[in-house]
This record gives sequence, C-alpha cells and structure tokens, in this order.
Amino acid sequence: MNVHGTNLDSALVPVPGAASFKQAIDGTAAALPALADGTKVLFWTIDGGVARVLFGGNVPTATDGHKLADGQGGAWSRDTASTAQLISVSGSPVFHGSQME
Repeated sequence: MNVHGTNLDSALVPVPGAASFKQAIDGTAAALPALADGTKVLFWTIDGGVARVLFGGNVPTATDGHKLADGQGGAWSRDTASTAQLISVSGSPVFHGSQME
C-alpha cells in the first residue's frame, strides 16, 4: 500500500525545533509520539521489516490492518498521524517520521 498525500503545499518545511524521530515497532500495537505544535504533515518511511497500521482508535494485529512494507513511505496529515497505531508483522521495523509545517 502506498500512501500519498494530496494537495500538499509545495512550501512545506520542517517544523522549527521539532526533530525527526524514529520509533522501533514491536509485537504490541503502539501510537506514535506526540507531534509538535505547528505540524501539518508527517512524512514517514518504514525500514527493517513489515508493520501494520490502523487509525482512529482501531488497534492493528499481525494479520489485521494496512500493511506497510519494508522501504515504504508516505505522508499523513497531522490528524491521521495522531490516531495511527502500528504493530510489527515481521523483521524489526523502524518508523521514521519528519514533521512538516
């Protein structure tokens, strides 16, 4: 599944003072860290394994959720990213995120 943001302003820049982050994904569903004030879009990639994600209070399992393949990336709105929960399916996936305004 490729997730692509649409209608993104080409003038997006990193949120001042908001460091990019990485989060190891394991076998327990977990939310992403809180996003900095001013974040409009979260650019992300997954590497090192396969994960699944669900949004809006739904909890993924190793067999339920949108599959995020090793090397895949995309862009989520702040609202979408803020409700994401991820779980590992295989390997040792790491979620990398960059907050943009």
